[in-house]
Amino acid sequence: MMSSGGLTAADLFQGQDALLSGPAGGVVGMVETARLAGFDKVIGFDMGGTSTDVAHYDGEYERASY
Repeated sequence: MMSSGGLTAADLFQGQDALLSGPAGGVVGMVETARLAGFDKVIGFDMGGTSTDVAHYDGEYERASY
């Protein structure tokens, strides 16, 4: 999984594209779990040992390119 939340083929993978793959994967998992429970708007909070990620979903994924 890449930082964008998308997937890539192994031969096209570059480390720089996956720096935020954990938080992106968390958002995708949060949204899919919420959909199964009947929710279309959610706020996620993921606290780990060294960091905390907060995300919101309001019906569509937001994407940013830098």
